[in-house]
Amino acid sequence: APPVAPASLLATDIRLTLPPLEEHDRALVMGLVRQTRDDVAARALVPAPAVLTVSVHPSMEAFGHATGQPWWVAAATVGAAIDLAPIAHLRLRGVLESTLRYEVARAVVTPHLTSAPAWGKVGAAMMYASPSPAASPISRCRRNC
Repeated sequence: APPVAPASLLATDIRLTLPPLEEHDRALVMGLVRQTRDDVAARALVPAPAVLTVSVHPSMEAFGHATGQPWWVAAATVGAAIDLAPIAHLRLRGVLESTLRYEVARAVVTPHLTSAPAWGKVGAAMMYASPSPAASPISRCRRNC
């Protein structure tokens, strides 16, 4: 689990909207968003957006209605605004952390790739969404060996 500081609950740089039934996940989501945003910005050598807006929808129907996305899509990002399917749904599919990391990476790097084709933007977001190689136990072992 990502580290979570109590101050992250009062953040102004991340605006998180959760349905009442998922309010207990606020610290987890805030910590993961903040950690990913900072990691991606540092690795990509770009400034992070001043404010990230994350909206978690109460149902797949509400998510689809708000984003226009089909039921199998987990999230949608436009600029620095991220819309997420319900956390319980993402957990059930086993994609909560990877979805959040990808969408945050997309919000951080895409504004700096204005002339890149769509596949380049997606590829960059995928690359930066993966945890830092330096943090990987395997890379540490290889570096030490």
